[in-house]
Amino acid sequence: MNHAQRDTSDTHTDRTAYIVKHSVSSYIDRHTIPILKNYLEDERLSLTQIAERMDFTTLSYFSRYCKKHLGMSPSEYRGEFAAER
Repeated sequence: MNHAQRDTSDTHTDRTAYIVKHSVSSYIDRHTIPILKNYLEDERLSLTQIAERMDFTTLSYFSRYCKKHLGMSPSEYRGEFAAER
């Protein structure tokens, strides 16, 4: 394989890895978010309990994940949900 072929192959491999990584991540998020919302709507569970059940390594990461995928912190989501009831 010459240098140009190797560069093309590396680019293709990088692109494929990117697509697979993001496809898997999107798949996980699509299944995780509804579960996360259900837990947050159950006021009997503390945020720490939810983070542990969802296998987040830290409460900080759990909060960042919620902000990214729900558009608000876990506490804010709970407040919004409670206001809608």
